[in-house]
Amino acid sequence: MQKVISRYTANTQFFLPRHIGLPVFLLCFSVLALLPCPGAAISVFKDDWSSLDFHGYLRTGAGNSRGGTQQAQFQLPGARAKYRLGNEANTNYELALDYRVLAPNVRKDAYLQAYVMADDYKTYAEYSKLGIRGYPQYFLNLAGFIKPGVNLWLGRRYYDRKDIHMIDHFWLNAGQGAEYGGGIEGIPIFSGKLKIAAFALKDEEVKAVYPGSAYLSPSSETLRSTNIDLRLAQLISNPGGEITLWATFTQRKSNDTLGYARKNGYGLGFWHDQKFSNGWRNTLSLLYRKGSALNQGDFNPNPVREDQGFDLDHASAIELNNNLLIESADLPFSMQWVAVLRKQYYGKSGARGETLEWYSTGIRPIWYFSQHINLALELGVDYVNDAVHDRKGSLRKATLALQFSKSRGYYSRPVARLFVTQAAWGDEFKGLVGTAPGDAPYANDTNGWTVGFQVESWW
Repeated sequence: MQKVISRYTANTQFFLPRHIGLPVFLLCFSVLALLPCPGAAISVFKDDWSSLDFHGYLRTGAGNSRGGTQQAQFQLPGARAKYRLGNEANTNYELALDYRVLAPNVRKDAYLQAYVMADDYKTYAEYSKLGIRGYPQYFLNLAGFIKPGVNLWLGRRYYDRKDIHMIDHFWLNAGQGAEYGGGIEGIPIFSGKLKIAAFALKDEEVKAVYPGSAYLSPSSETLRSTNIDLRLAQLISNPGGEITLWATFTQRKSNDTLGYARKNGYGLGFWHDQKFSNGWRNTLSLLYRKGSALNQGDFNPNPVREDQGFDLDHASAIELNNNLLIESADLPFSMQWVAVLRKQYYGKSGARGETLEWYSTGIRPIWYFSQHINLALELGVDYVNDAVHDRKGSLRKATLALQFSKSRGYYSRPVARLFVTQAAWGDEFKGLVGTAPGDAPYANDTNGWTVGFQVESWW
């Protein structure tokens, strides 16, 4: 395993061809399938006092659209996510080392954790080398030093992200993309656990709107914010059910050079996690955000800006999600069903309105023919009513995928997929869907298709 790790860490750049051939696909899957214990951490070493584990995520593949052109992706403008299966024309990796040292002199179960992750992301249209884009996670964690089950951490991390896997929609993602943060988690209160975290945010996109000049210092070109995230988790609500209460408080700092005033915001919400006796699981969430607590995207926690059309004194957003997973050893199939209802107010009145509505529902059943071979069908519908840009309509997407996986199970990885995807969208979105990445060919159409393969693994 040391050889595997050194290959990934020492060779920080390797060539990524635009179209990967079938032999490479089969080789990738063979290597992934042979990894010991895929889906769990890979132990590099372990002794009585310390351990080093290797974690990772890998997604890659290749595909084509009409005329043998670049594989297109289908997503409505205004929708914060898209249905994933057969609809990801990109390569993404995350590789991480997790080092832990026991501290029995402090407490029997106490340990010090040091965690670091490197990643990169390229679309299939980028004919370039895949290297190290950055380090999205590096943090220290003191676990059990204060009290059993209580952790104190500092650094940059993916902080207790909440997502809907089928559409890769991270409806709560306070830490990813932050400069740094810190917090304490696991404090017993009432029947639950209290988690408190604070993050320092830096808006890099503002530089593109207000390009720097010789007399502007880097600090003058940057918008900074702070965000406090509070969660009271594991509140027992009913047999098999738990409720988490959430609140956030955000302040965007002023920047006189760029003409931005200080703005405040807050968010409130809850989610209910239900585990059924037959193994099914469901999560229902409701979140409300106001002012600078409105973030720019699922992977960008920075507050929205005035140049994006918002009045932060009045802007708000409300979102209702439901995520159901059906999975049982007694069933010959598994299935995920999702629903999203989101309404966003820009806070500015005008002739065309000030709201953006996104409604989505979809289903992905997987039928198992054997321990390793299964067939997945994903059907999804998105509807966007964008009053600001005076357009509304839907996108309908279907994908059929033959999958070769390590074992049965909705989240079984590694998996290799052969897929075909068909999508159709409204006339008002002609030229806005199926045109990316690169030279995707559907700029003059209201429907399109793709075929291809993909490999995906995490451990």
